[in-house]
Amino acid sequence: MGLLQPLKQFAESLNERERRLLTIMATMVIAVVVFVPMWLTSQALSDLADENAEIRAVLSDMERHRDLLTQRREAMKATMARYNEESQALSSVLEGQAKRAGYDRPLELTSEPDKALGAYTRSHVLARLQDVPLRTAILLLSAIENIKQPVAIERIHIDHFRPGDSYDLKVGVFNFARNRTASGASGNP
Repeated sequence: MGLLQPLKQFAESLNERERRLLTIMATMVIAVVVFVPMWLTSQALSDLADENAEIRAVLSDMERHRDLLTQRREAMKATMARYNEESQALSSVLEGQAKRAGYDRPLELTSEPDKALGAYTRSHVLARLQDVPLRTAILLLSAIENIKQPVAIERIHIDHFRPGDSYDLKVGVFNFARNRTASGASGNP
């Protein structure tokens, strides 16, 4: 009781107005000490509930799109397998595709030096075909797009100087090959 005695004397020495002010201040301190931690805890729990709801939504989206994700994964594996195969010289591939499309004359081929791009090497060939029918040109472009090697048509230029179904066609084609030293034995790009 020795500790409460000075506080009791201090409280008795206050007048009515000071006691009321002290009571209000004590009530405010107790309210802050009790309610602020409760409010902070409820806010933190609310934030956790929101995050959990977002995580559940992402997981349900992943579950709904599992087939699509599997298809994309398989497509990526197939694409990487294209890069892992040994590729033929792009100029000989273009000549073969032109013959299959029905073009019986030799192609004018211009090859640029290979360019190293990280783990890949890019080859570029510009093929020029003269007096080609439009159907043959379309078949050739389709055949180039369907080559098993990873290729991209860089440019297509068609001139129509002669009457009838006779066109001059220029096609620029890129071929991409994986560098064997950079890729090693792994299947990752």
